[in-house]
Amino acid sequence: MKQGGMISVTLGDVRFNYRVGGVCICDEHVLAVCYDGDESIWTLPGGRVETLETSAEALGRELHEELGVPVTVGRLLWVTENFFRLAGYPQFHELAFYYEAILPTDCAWRNTTRQFEGLDGTTRLTFRWVPLAALETFPLRPAFLRQHLTRLPASTTHIVHRDE
Repeated sequence: MKQGGMISVTLGDVRFNYRVGGVCICDEHVLAVCYDGDESIWTLPGGRVETLETSAEALGRELHEELGVPVTVGRLLWVTENFFRLAGYPQFHELAFYYEAILPTDCAWRNTTRQFEGLDGTTRLTFRWVPLAALETFPLRPAFLRQHLTRLPASTTHIVHRDE
């Protein structure tokens, strides 16, 4: 089914995003991504949901586009309402769904000792495996992930988060 546009809209001075993120964990490391070389902010790989697309479909599509391999979308971990600011942008109100994401076992991406580069349109992506034990001081956003990734919930959890 052909999707429509990405669900992201500016309303006054607030930017609303409907986003999905993948929790890829391998050998006690989690896969993180930064955009255009800005290593001051890292997120989990994923992206915005398109109209007429489920959040799980969107995550599968986004990870396949970014990583170039089919990824198995697992269970839904968190549904989040995230409020934050980025320099040069309006205030953000983000609704996000975070799923477990499983990379193929024979995939080069599972090498947790190296960094990977990619492209999303014209945006340069840098992927890095971050040790779970080092998350407390790593600039991962939203910040709640730093604690929650070390103890995944037994069932889907709703989180309201406001970044500092």
